[in-house]
Amino acid sequence: MKPWIQAKIKQIFGEAGVVYSEPEMARVQTVVSGQTGKFRGIYYIWPEQNFYVGLAKSPGASIADKRMDTHVLKLTVNLKGLYGGKSENTKIKKEPYKKFPDGWRWAVSEYLLKHKTPIPTHWQKREDGLVEPVNLDYQCEHSQDPQQLPVALWNLNAYTPQQIEQIEDGMKQALWPKCNSETHKRRLREAKTQEQIEAEAEAHHIRS
Repeated sequence: MKPWIQAKIKQIFGEAGVVYSEPEMARVQTVVSGQTGKFRGIYYIWPEQNFYVGLAKSPGASIADKRMDTHVLKLTVNLKGLYGGKSENTKIKKEPYKKFPDGWRWAVSEYLLKHKTPIPTHWQKREDGLVEPVNLDYQCEHSQDPQQLPVALWNLNAYTPQQIEQIEDGMKQALWPKCNSETHKRRLREAKTQEQIEAEAEAHHIRS
C-alpha cells in the first residue's frame, strides 16, 4: 500500500471515530472460503493497484458472504455465474443474479486480462421487461490468478453500520479506486485517465 494511501485511510478512520489498526492481509481465495473468519468491516482488494474498496456493514453481514463471492465471479469473468448464480441457470427472468458494472469490466480487462480485450455484458433486457442471457460462452485469458489478489481487511464488528459506511465513502472519495462506480463515472465525466485521477488524489492529500 502506498504511504500516502495508508496515511489517508488512517485519517478517514479517525474522522469516523474509529480507532485505526493495521489491516489483516489475505488473498481473495482465503477470504471467500471463510478462512479469515466472518465479520463486518472494510475490505480493499489489491491495495497496490488501488483496485476496489467495499464494505459489509449490516448486523449479521460479513465480508466473506455475498461480498467476496460476488467479486470472484467478476474477477474470474464468470458470466454464466453472474447471470444464473451457482446453478448457472440461463432462464429468462426479472434480473440477472448479479450485474457486472462498467467500472469493474473496464478495470478487470485493463489490469487482469492478458490481452486487455473489452468484456461484454452477460444479459440484455427484452421488450417485455425481462432479461435474457447473452455472451455466456465468452472466454478470456488472465495475466495472473485473480483468486490470489491481496485483500486488506479491517474487522469493524465493534463499530456501527454508519461508521463503517462513512469510512467506505471517505476512502472512495479520497482514493478513487479503479473498479468503484464513482471512479468510473468521474473518468467519463471529466475525460481523464485513471492515472490522472490518482495523481490528483495524491496531490490533494499532500496539500492537505
